[in-house]
Amino acid sequence: MNNGSGRPPARHPPSGRPSQPSVADPSDDNTSDNDEDTHSDASADLCELADEDFPASFVTRDGRLFHSHGRLPYPLPADGREQKRLEAQNLVLKDVMGSICPDMRLVREVLASGTGRALDLCTGTGQWVKDMAVMFPQVKVIGIDIVPIQTRYPPGRAQFEIADITEGLRHESNSFDLVHARCTAFSVTEQRYPIMLRDVARVLRPGGLFISGEFRNYPVFPERRPGRNDPDILCPHFFRFLGLTAQALGLLGVRWDLSCKIPQWLEASGSFYNITRRTFELPIGDWHPEQRHSGIKAAEIFVGFVEAMESFLGYSGLIPKEELARLMGGAIYELQHVSGLVMYYDVVCAHKR
Repeated sequence: MNNGSGRPPARHPPSGRPSQPSVADPSDDNTSDNDEDTHSDASADLCELADEDFPASFVTRDGRLFHSHGRLPYPLPADGREQKRLEAQNLVLKDVMGSICPDMRLVREVLASGTGRALDLCTGTGQWVKDMAVMFPQVKVIGIDIVPIQTRYPPGRAQFEIADITEGLRHESNSFDLVHARCTAFSVTEQRYPIMLRDVARVLRPGGLFISGEFRNYPVFPERRPGRNDPDILCPHFFRFLGLTAQALGLLGVRWDLSCKIPQWLEASGSFYNITRRTFELPIGDWHPEQRHSGIKAAEIFVGFVEAMESFLGYSGLIPKEELARLMGGAIYELQHVSGLVMYYDVVCAHKR
C-alpha cells in the first residue's frame, strides 16, 4: 500500500492520532521534478507501516477477521471473504450506474480545471481508487481507510493512507477537486457525519465536487401493485433482519437511513450548492429480464452481508443466537428466491461554494 513504489504502507508514530502511509520517495519512478502536484502530502507525522505492524490492525472473532479499533462503530469483517464481497459490490454498482460515478461528465470537468487530485473516504479495498487511477492517470488519487486491506501496488498515481476519517483529514485546505464517499454509513456516526462534511468542504477547492453513495437499506417491491408490495409480508425475515441491524447500529450512534439525511446536512452546512440526488434501483435475484446478471450478483452480495453481520448481531444482546441463526437462514432464502425485490442506492452530488 503506497503510491506506486512497492513499499509497505505507513502509520503515525504512537501518539493517539490517526495512522497514515508515507508519501512518495523522491527516487520513486512516479515522482519527478516536473510533477504538477503542487499540494505536498509530506508530513512529519507520517512513517511507513512495517510488515510486523499489520497484525495489530486486526482481531479474530467467530472465525472472521475484524478491525481492532474498538472506538469505531464499523461492524463488518475485514477478511478476504469480505474483501471479495466488496469487490463484487463495486462491479455491480458500476454496472447499475454505468461507470464508477453516475455522471462522469461532472467528474471530468472538475478534474480538468483544478488541482488534479481526488480523495476517497472509507476506501475499503481501494477498488474505486484503482479504477480512477486507470481512467485518469494524470490525477493523484488518495484513498483513506482505518485498516490496511488495499493493494501494495496501486496503479498510476494512486496512494493509500491508513487513518480514521472521523478524527479529521490531515490534508491542506482547497487541495482536492473531488472527494468521494461510498458506503460510509457504518463507519461514521450520525453525530460525526456533519463534522466530516465540514472537513470535506475544507479540503475541497471552490467549485470542487463531493460525491456520496449510500444504500437505503430498506427492501422495496416497486413493480408490485400498492397493497401487495409490503416487504414485511413478502420478505419478512430479510425485513426483520435489516430492522434488527438498524437497532443494533443505533446503539452505537450509527444512522441506518443515512442517505436521506446527507442532502439536508449538505444544505445546512452552507458550504455546498447544486445539491442533487439520483436513485438507482438494484434488483435482487434473477427475476429482472434486463438486469439478470447484476441481480444474481446483488443477491450474492446481500447474502454475504447477512453472513458478515452474524458476529456483530450475535454480541448485540438484542436476539438469542439460535433465533438469529433462524432469522439469517430465512433472510438468505428470501434474497435468493423472492421475485421483485429491489434495494435503492442513492448518489448525492454537490459542489463546494
